Amino acid sequence: MKLQRGFSLLEILVAFSILALSLGILLRVFSGNVQLAGVSDDYSTAVLLAESQLAEATAITLEEGESIGEFDDRFVWVTSISLYDPGLEELDLDSLSVSPYRIQVKVAWGAGDSPRSITLTTLRLQSKS
Repeated sequence: MKLQRGFSLLEILVAFSILALSLGILLRVFSGNVQLAGVSDDYSTAVLLAESQLAEATAITLEEGESIGEFDDRFVWVTSISLYDPGLEELDLDSLSVSPYRIQVKVAWGAGDSPRSITLTTLRLQSKS
């Protein structure tokens, strides 16, 4: 009998099947990471936009109300300003020389299956005039 060297056809088919399965799994993992990177980028942009709106709202004389705007045709922001009531019965807000305001900015984006949003809130004291 002659000694044979090399791989049989069955061994090559099994090796290619394992390679195909491994590459399919790796492709799915890498595509998921790319998608998560896009979501992370959207969250970063939304946080920066919300911080910008908070900074803008705290730089003006505060009045109760709501303002709405759009950024980059993807992000919609809503800024709400209202008098803050701490809920403490022993605290008389009328006797204070300042008024506490609650400023809330909500940024929303995405539509359809995965709408997303973030909300930032802060308090600011404003002198009574």
